[in-house]
Amino acid sequence: MEFSGKWAAYRKNYAQIKFLTVDVNTDSSNRAAYELSRTIVREQTIAARDLIYKIVSKNEKELKAAKDETNILYAEGKNLMIIILITAVLIAGGIAYGLLPLLQNPLMKPSKLLSW
Repeated sequence: MEFSGKWAAYRKNYAQIKFLTVDVNTDSSNRAAYELSRTIVREQTIAARDLIYKIVSKNEKELKAAKDETNILYAEGKNLMIIILITAVLIAGGIAYGLLPLLQNPLMKPSKLLSW
C-alpha cells in the first residue's frame, strides 16, 4: 500500500518533468525539470527502491522458511518410503515362504508316481 502511494507520486512528478522537457522545452522549463528530477523525484525513487528491497527481503525470508519446511517433509517422506519398501519385501518373503510348501507338494506327487 505504501509503495503504491510513492509510485503514484513518482509517476505524477515524472509526468511533470516530461511536460516541462518535451512540451514546453525552454531553458527555464528544462532547468525546472532538472531541479525537480534532482531533488523530489530522486528522493521518491530512492524511497520506492528501499521499499522494494524490503519486500524482496521479506519474500526471501519466507522462501527460505518454505524451503526448510519442504526439505523436512522430503526427508520424512523418503524415510517413510524406505520403511514401506522394507515392509513390502518382508511381507512378500513371508507369503512366498508360506506358499512354497503348498505349491511344492502337488508338484512332487506326479514325480513320485513316475519314479515307480
